[in-house]
Amino acid sequence: MVEVRMPKPGNEVESCLLLGWKKELGEAVRAGEVLCEIETDKAIMEVQSPADGVLLQRLAEAGQEVPVQTPIAVVGMPEAHTASEAASRPAISPRARRLAAREGLKTHALSGSGPGGRIIERDVRALLEHLHQTPLPPQAPPTPEGSVGLERLTLPQPWQTLALQGVRKRVAERMLQSLHQSAQLTLHAYIEVGGLLKLREELKQHPDPDFQDINLNHLLLFALARTLPQFPELNACLVGDTLYQYRAVHLGFAVDSPRGLLVPVIHHAERLGLLELAQTARRLTEEAQQGRVSPEALQGGTFSLSNLGPLGIEVFTPILNPPQVALLGVGALCLRPVQAGSEVVFRPHLPLSLTFDHRATDGAPAARFLHTLGTRLGDPLRLLAF
Repeated sequence: MVEVRMPKPGNEVESCLLLGWKKELGEAVRAGEVLCEIETDKAIMEVQSPADGVLLQRLAEAGQEVPVQTPIAVVGMPEAHTASEAASRPAISPRARRLAAREGLKTHALSGSGPGGRIIERDVRALLEHLHQTPLPPQAPPTPEGSVGLERLTLPQPWQTLALQGVRKRVAERMLQSLHQSAQLTLHAYIEVGGLLKLREELKQHPDPDFQDINLNHLLLFALARTLPQFPELNACLVGDTLYQYRAVHLGFAVDSPRGLLVPVIHHAERLGLLELAQTARRLTEEAQQGRVSPEALQGGTFSLSNLGPLGIEVFTPILNPPQVALLGVGALCLRPVQAGSEVVFRPHLPLSLTFDHRATDGAPAARFLHTLGTRLGDPLRLLAF
């Protein structure tokens, strides 16, 4: 018999969510065949059978968060399984066995309180009582005065309980870590982008369909890739007391996927032209939204972009993606008044919010970066010249 263990996809991964089984108990499997799918905080992966044989045991069920390197299944020959199972199976009374079978419980992990460790009925009932316990809501709704027989009404439960697991659990851990272990400060600026929008309209008229698909977010990523090499104090990661400043720009960008927030990374974005960068960003976005993005594509970022403009959010305070020391938030386009000679006119502006770790750099370099980025966004020719 061969144990199948929950794999360890990366050094930082401590547990994975078991999404579902692809093989049934007793089904024949070959080495390399997919037994189940798992989800890390970064990607969906397949777990393959390490040997030919039969799926003898499933030690974890779909929806369960399982620590890495923990056995989740056993593959082998049925004869060997029968012999070994008989040697380690705990003694159980007939009444306890019937109750467990009726309730669909597995008893191999139960501790018996009967003679010699035998599992008896009260052990099964104690487990059922534990599993059926329902937490009370934070505050019970008040009972209207004068109501008659209200306690006899059957009302739907007004809340649901959801376990933090998979991507949601990892995002929660990282955001809490980010706020507790860094000195975050956010600078806000409005950048006039009439020229940038004109460039976008011209790209829509380009004879090449790939250029037509370049959007505002791609132009922002391109501007960042061209600007960050001049500001290594922001294109950096802080690990403990060591600050790593990078010459290469490994540019992460937030993607809202069905699994939650993912941040795929465009590696060496500073080497890419506008079209190649846009194609890479589009491919990574599709892979993230379809659950096909690789763990490698979600690692190694040196700076990140979060764009909430399409959702109508104008200004927000983005939270750092540790160990990165800076993150740019982008809001929705808006019209702002500008003095033009003796008149006041309204022109399109783009809100930018730069969050940085004050332990790694100061406000002046961060402000200079935001000013330089804004200048290039406001003048497309200057942007494309880099």
